[in-house]
Amino acid sequence: MPANDPELLAVRFGLAQTSVGVFRPEEALQKLAAAENAAGPRVLAGHGELALSAARARLEVLMDAGRHEEALPMALRLVELSDKLAGADLGLRFEARQRLSELYLRLDDKPKADALLAEITRPPYGDGSVGEVLYARAKVRIGRERINQGRLDEAETLLTEVRDTMTRAFGPHEMYVGGANLELADLHWTRGHFIEAASAAQAAVTAFSASLGEHHSYTTIARANLALIELDLGNPARALAGLDEVKPRAAASKDGAPLLAQIEFTRAKALTALGRPAEALAILDTVNAELLAQSGWGPRDFEWQLQAEKGRTLIALQRRIEGMALLDPAIPAMEKAGSYPWLLARYRKLTIDSTRVARR
Repeated sequence: MPANDPELLAVRFGLAQTSVGVFRPEEALQKLAAAENAAGPRVLAGHGELALSAARARLEVLMDAGRHEEALPMALRLVELSDKLAGADLGLRFEARQRLSELYLRLDDKPKADALLAEITRPPYGDGSVGEVLYARAKVRIGRERINQGRLDEAETLLTEVRDTMTRAFGPHEMYVGGANLELADLHWTRGHFIEAASAAQAAVTAFSASLGEHHSYTTIARANLALIELDLGNPARALAGLDEVKPRAAASKDGAPLLAQIEFTRAKALTALGRPAEALAILDTVNAELLAQSGWGPRDFEWQLQAEKGRTLIALQRRIEGMALLDPAIPAMEKAGSYPWLLARYRKLTIDSTRVARR
């Protein structure tokens, strides 16, 4: 059988992908190069089944090697070829788009990733048309929408199923396992279930760090969220240490301003809890409520949250009258804006305790 026999070439491209699956990157690169050399430039530049197999194999090998910029043209080509060749095979078209969206995420191009995810989470794509494991990745986005809509029970069921499906298929360190856990952390935090939230956030940190690298924006976000949860668990020193670790990464990111605002807001809370309210107030005076609202973490009442936290800090500075003047209107405004019951309860308790102290 000649080296450029189509069936043999298809097998050789498949073997390159298999080497990626068993974590042999150098072997994958060698097998890919040999297969491409045997196929020749005409086949690789064509629009047939072998060209598609070659594009898929090269995309997988480059992504596995972390060569994401090089992988992007191949991901775009795979989408093009899948549309031309797949016909009614929605699974192939879905997979090409899903891999391109994943690559955009790895390149920190969230708008393009979101546009593709929006496309593949609508009919005709679904469990029945593309398969449970493939579609599980897209369901992470659906889970996020359920959380935004307040449909928490539905979101928890869906995201737990996604996490378990992806973990069985790819292990606990896969990127979308991290994504499902990050959304579950938000869901548990929304409910005030901080132990469960911390466990999910730590799992997200582990998965993102392994699949995307320690300095990827998703890893940074997961670590910042874990620190926020540590604060709500009553561990302000641990929270502050975690926030100080990720603050430079957020500051260095071109799109990191909302996350940086959330980090600073949470640092101020931790400093007040640690008995350093003067430092906290200096930070709060610089935090932008509009940027907080863009951070995507927590209720959308940040203007009033910021005011309430300034009130708390002023009370800690023994400036009770000034603090209560901020807290008293902030609490009902937060409630009207849909703030979380456990968060409202904390500020209400603060006003009660402060009033008791003042009466002594």
